[in-house]
This record gives sequence, C-alpha cells and structure tokens, in this order.
Amino acid sequence: MAKSVRLLIIYYILVIVFIFFYECGFFGILQILKCLSEGNGIRATSRIVGVSKDTVGSIINRIGDHMGDVAATLMTDYHLEECQLDELWGYIFKKKGI
Repeated sequence: MAKSVRLLIIYYILVIVFIFFYECGFFGILQILKCLSEGNGIRATSRIVGVSKDTVGSIINRIGDHMGDVAATLMTDYHLEECQLDELWGYIFKKKGI
C-alpha cells in the first residue's frame, strides 16, 4: 500500500475519532461497530454497549456517510478491463398451512 494511501486512511480514522468522541468515546464506537458487524441488531447493540438506540442509529448514519467519502476517495483511477461479480442467492422456505 502506498504511503499516501496509508496516511489518508489514518486521516479518516482520526476524523471518525473526533466526530464521535463526544458521544461514547472511541472504544464505544469500536464496540458498536464490532457488534453490528457480528450481526447484532440496533437494540441488542445499544443494550450491550450501554447507549441509546438513537445513538447507535446516529453512529450508523455518520459512519455510512463517512465511508462513502472514503470509498469515493480510495476507489479512483482503477483501470479495469474485466470484473467478476458474484451473486448471493437466498431462499426462504414457507411451511404449508400450520
């Protein structure tokens, strides 16, 4: 990874820290993101971390906006000739009359 890209990533991490520090601290945000990435819902995450569900929702919105900026910055000037996209299929079984 180029040095400029590493510095840019560090910059974005610092922006996240300063944006959310007043809410629940850096480690609280890290714990919220870990819980959400493990598949916990918003209410379960708020109970685990000890913050309100509105705080968790606010952090999700802010991180989503921020990651959009990060992706727009880092995903530039890629010269692709061919790209393979995989599909994820799911099937939900419905039981006949219970």
